[in-house]
Amino acid sequence: MSSMTGYGGVKLQLRSMNYEGLSEDVENASRAGGGYDTLFVSVCDESGLVLSSVKWNYDRNTSSLRLEGLHEGSYRLSVMGVRGDISRDGVRVNSLSRADEEWFSFPAKVAPLEAEYYYSSTPLEVTVSGGQEQVTTSEEIVQHPICSRLSFGFAFASTDVERMVVGRKVQLQGLSLASSLSASGEWSGYGEASDLELALDSVAAFRLPPLNPAVHAEGTVDVETRHFLGVRTRLEYPFVLESLKAGVSVPVMTKVVHPDDRQAAVYIASADFSEVHTSRILTDDEPWQVYTDRSQRSFNTSNPLQTQITSEGKLHMRFYSPRGLGKVTLRALFPGKEEAIDVAYLDTVPPFVDLERELPLAERSALCRTASGRLVEWERMNPEEMAQAQISLHSDDPYWEKLGAIRHGWTIYWGLYGGDPTRPDGGPVGNWMGIRPVHCRESIALFLNFTYMIDTPEHEQILRENEDILYGNGGPTDRVTADKVLAQMRQSRTLCVGLVYSGNGVLGLGGGSTFGAYQQAWLQHYWNTYSCEIMFHELGHVMGYSHSSSFTYGPWAQQLMNNFYVTHLKDFPIDSPRYLESSSNATLYR
Repeated sequence: MSSMTGYGGVKLQLRSMNYEGLSEDVENASRAGGGYDTLFVSVCDESGLVLSSVKWNYDRNTSSLRLEGLHEGSYRLSVMGVRGDISRDGVRVNSLSRADEEWFSFPAKVAPLEAEYYYSSTPLEVTVSGGQEQVTTSEEIVQHPICSRLSFGFAFASTDVERMVVGRKVQLQGLSLASSLSASGEWSGYGEASDLELALDSVAAFRLPPLNPAVHAEGTVDVETRHFLGVRTRLEYPFVLESLKAGVSVPVMTKVVHPDDRQAAVYIASADFSEVHTSRILTDDEPWQVYTDRSQRSFNTSNPLQTQITSEGKLHMRFYSPRGLGKVTLRALFPGKEEAIDVAYLDTVPPFVDLERELPLAERSALCRTASGRLVEWERMNPEEMAQAQISLHSDDPYWEKLGAIRHGWTIYWGLYGGDPTRPDGGPVGNWMGIRPVHCRESIALFLNFTYMIDTPEHEQILRENEDILYGNGGPTDRVTADKVLAQMRQSRTLCVGLVYSGNGVLGLGGGSTFGAYQQAWLQHYWNTYSCEIMFHELGHVMGYSHSSSFTYGPWAQQLMNNFYVTHLKDFPIDSPRYLESSSNATLYR
């Protein structure tokens, strides 16, 4: 090829290539918009003598090299381009008088190289015509990696096992690596056999000088897993490293065979919720046709984490909770079996998650862990039979303990009562407007707290201590006992929750299976006693009391319950508005 010529010497274009064995198509460094961080150039004549009179300049932006001072004759151009900081590798660059002398000295200590090194050796024929230098080369100025690349990959039979990996490393024995590179591109100076340990947690490929071709090295890949239940397993996989050649990528693929490959329980890690079949319920963009459909969106406060195995043999979970839950084990007791088995382990259950996951037992035989810790071989199960399982959930999370304390649950679902949530004003009809998901989520917080509260000893105590101010629809002389109030509050109920339109001066509506409050009350029930008074006023109506009782415009709603709720919020399941941050939600009515 003829180079680009002009005043002040000749201009040559450098192009770097990838390691042999890699499938990626690596573009010319200049095309990629960047070149080398450091460049080293050596020019020798036909006898191998290095010329000191040749001047050169490198343009990193275009990855081009300009040579000046060449006379007519034959030469060899040696170029080393470096990406990265050569000083961090401890590499020494030596002055040269001949091409066969040591140019680069690599440390004797065996360690991966941080910088990338690209080398080329190109013959040049120089002629001079009219005072202008003209160079003809027999080949392109192509840079090849001078080191070897050792990469590690893993093939897991089970994705659940892969999620349990807590550590990977490789131990290499018998590494005799080159330490000297001449300007002519010859490696030498193979050191004594050394051992090297490399962590594979974040980096899986390493650059090393070539391995002595007269020897081979051995290695062991170590994989350590930690089971959800705390059991650690360490596996070793030996391999032989026959060669590490300059410019070649050598892959080491480890097929991980693990005792838990056939486990019946699926493991769902925190990071997996963006990958497995999950979504969220009651999101701001959920259509009203969905969140007001009781068959799709409803829950009982004593069972906010709805779990079942479908007739297709899939695990399905929905969590009606503003808070997430950590470390959950799901067990299933199948018909005709004496003991429940683990079917799923979850690092976390996010708020309002809607999860669906295939279970191995619906597809193949598996090794099951029973509730007592035994490992039992089970044959593949009929999915319809699996759907009849009794599911139990187990967690050490304190939040789960609070949810488990809700013994007298109320069933909650949501209705529009004629309103239109797609309109900016909520489409008011009478005293109702269209409830939106932001209000639905707050109603979950309120009723989880309320049904938790009614079973606390402190709540029972305050009722008994103030029994003298509890009266029914007949007025102050119509005494109501604390036992009666507790029975009414703990009675199983189903409520259709809505959003009250305050434009007519009404702030809450309740009675029978109807419950509603205006927007501000839904946002401030955590700390505002007046908002709590509205909530308990309507709950009094739900319990069957009129405005003549203490349960509406009286001490139960206006003095006892509203203050008790705010004062004891710190002890309730949803102890703060920070879980929902509804006050800053963009979908609120303004």
